[in-house]
This record gives sequence, C-alpha cells and structure tokens, in this order.
Amino acid sequence: MAPKLTEELDWDRKLHFKRGGSVRLAGIRVYYEFKWRDLMADGRAQFRNGQCLAERVRADCPAGKEPALLLTDRDDVDEGAIVTASFYVVVLNLPRYLAQAEANAAVSYLAKTLGPITQVKKLQDLAAVDSKDLRALIQLNLNATDIAAWVRGNDERGAQLRDIIAEGSDVKAAALALRSLSGLDTELVEAFCDLVRTEPDRDKRLSLLRAMTEDHEGRSAAAEVLSERVEDRLSDARDAVKKYEELLEDQSSTETDLQLFFEAHPWLLGLDYARVFPRQQVLRGTVDFLLSRFDGFYDLLELKGPKDPIVVAPTAKQEPPSPSKSALSPALAQALAQVHVYRDALRDDQVSTQWFGLSGTRDPCVTIVLGTSRDLSDMSKRILHELNCSLHRVEIVPYDIIGQRASATLEAVARQLVAVADTVPTS
Repeated sequence: MAPKLTEELDWDRKLHFKRGGSVRLAGIRVYYEFKWRDLMADGRAQFRNGQCLAERVRADCPAGKEPALLLTDRDDVDEGAIVTASFYVVVLNLPRYLAQAEANAAVSYLAKTLGPITQVKKLQDLAAVDSKDLRALIQLNLNATDIAAWVRGNDERGAQLRDIIAEGSDVKAAALALRSLSGLDTELVEAFCDLVRTEPDRDKRLSLLRAMTEDHEGRSAAAEVLSERVEDRLSDARDAVKKYEELLEDQSSTETDLQLFFEAHPWLLGLDYARVFPRQQVLRGTVDFLLSRFDGFYDLLELKGPKDPIVVAPTAKQEPPSPSKSALSPALAQALAQVHVYRDALRDDQVSTQWFGLSGTRDPCVTIVLGTSRDLSDMSKRILHELNCSLHRVEIVPYDIIGQRASATLEAVARQLVAVADTVPTS
C-alpha cells in the first residue's frame, strides 16, 4: 500500500508501512519516512500517546476513505490532513508530537499546531470548522493579555465581562476578566466570590486558581491566605480520613472505589511525593499509581481488594502451628509477581523517557495495598511483619494502616502548629 499512497500524494521520499498496534494505535495504517528504530526503542508499531491520536484520526475520517498516519521527522513538512483518492492521511511530525503532546495528546498537540480538529490545515480552513471545535480552539489559545487588549477602552465590552463574572457561566473567562478590569468595586468582588463558592466542578476551580496565581503577587497572596486557613485545611483532612475509614467499613466497597478515593485525596499515600499519577501506562501494563518523589524519581503503588486476605495462617494459639499450614494469599502472590514485572519494565530509563515521558524510573520502591490488619490473626500479623522485613524495596500495607498513618501525620502537624503558636510573641 505504501507505493500507492506515495503515488497519490506525490510524496518526495520513500514511505515505509506498518499496521498500528491494536491498542496503542487502534490498528490504524502508519506510513513513515525514517528508520523506525531511529526514533523508537523497538520495532513495535506504537508510540507514546498514540492511541488518542489514532482514534481522533479515525473519527475525522470521511466516509469511503481509509484513515492513516504519515509520520515525518522533517521540520519543513506541513502537518495536517490530506485527502487522496483512497486515503484520509494526517501528516505528523513525530519527534515534535512526542515532545509536546500532553494529557489528551491528540487534542493538545493538534490545537497548538493545527487547531482542535485534524481537518484544519490552513488558516482559511477555519471557515469550515464546526462551531464547537472553533470555540475549543479559542479557549485553548486565548489568554489574559488577549482579553485585556480586547476590553481596554471599551465600556461595552467591559460590561460584558462583568456580566460573565456575575453569571458564573465560565470560571476561566471570569478569572481572565478580573485581570482585565481595573477599579473593582465591592459588588463585583462579591459576585466573583459567589461564583467561586457555588462552582461544583473541581477542574474549573483549579483553572480559576491557576489563573489567579500566574504571577508572583498572586502566588504570594495565595500563600498568605492558605496560612490563614491551616486549621480549616486540617479539619478538611480529618474529614477525608473519616470518610476513608467509613468507605473501608462499607462491605460493598471495592478496589475501584478506594482507587478513586486515593485519586481525589492523593496525600493519603504519603507526604513524600510531589505528584501522584493514577492509572499510569508503562510497558506491559498500567500501574495503579506512579508516585513522583521530590528528588525526581518514582515509586509504584499497586492496589488489590480491601477484602482480599493477606496471609493465610492457622489461628490456634495452643502450640506453634506447622509452617506448611501458612501461605501467602493468591491476591498477594499475584501482586508480588505483577509489581516485579512493572519494575523490570521500568528498568530502562531511555525507553521510559522516550515512550512515556518518565525519567528516573529505575529501581522504584513499591507499596502493595490490600486487605485490612483487623482481619489478620496474630500469627498472620507476625508473618506479614517478617515478610516486610525480608522484602527489598517492597512493602505490603493493609488498607486500614493507610488511614492510621494519615491520622497520625495530621495529629503530629497539629501539635507542631500549637507548639509554634506558643512561641510566637503576642503584641
């Protein structure tokens, strides 16, 4: 098929062909003009963040055409969609895509280079863009400076921005509007505060806070306010621990329920981590959590069920039980094997960096969370203790211990705050 595509495109270089991986590239046709191993760590037809890109190309492909990717490494080649007699081909600079693509890689990269949909190849094509996609393009590229320039010296536009703030229809626009207006009156500030308090969407609130802390003054003010809210933040954290414990007590709670709770409250996993990445894809699988340490290296966290047994051991206390009657539970045995496969996959820093944008993944510490300590017999607890002492860079932690650690940390912080407050002289 490569010669036919080359002929239809009148392409100036020889094209090679691969069928994209069924998962990572959605089985799409992939044509490329370079040596594959010059950019890829191995010969597999897949690359980091390729799945969302391939799915987007398939979705945009006109009826009767074959969707395909044409990958180039040349900076002087125009990126974008080309429709031939047989194909719908999206030309993509692969090195640039691997370097720039973010969370939703296809949308992020294409919005920065071509617009929010792959059909936008040239500026004049904007006339044919769907209004929803055009709005997405504007939102991705508009900033406070643009809005300030638009509203400056125009009372009518200023009034429109004030209405946006008062209505609370768009948090990001409201934050940018505040930065564009001067002489804020009390009524306007109150309207904006109401918007923040009533906005239920966490991502929108995050967008708002990021917009307000883009400069030094905003960050300094935010730090001052947060220091005033320490008691409130401790109270919120205690409430989170209480909800976590209630979730554990609920017999219907599953591994998925607890994973979602950790995603919403990542600090429960430990204060040693700068960032927490849930459901992170790596070679040969997807880890439950990848934990980014402050030194730039990563640890792994693997979850099993809260009702899974940890160690199977006799409960008799009259005499020492036979060692042959004790065993690791099937869930724990599987988890131990699984995390060592992950560690082996992350051993190659070059592959992890090139495919997944993760550097410093070698030799991570691993935490396996499953079961609860209250369900362990005394002998099982002793076996678990000895097991954790003998494992290298792997720790097995029951779910309820996570909550106990978090509570102890919060109380230690509270005591420290009281001690500090007692040493501050009062005027």
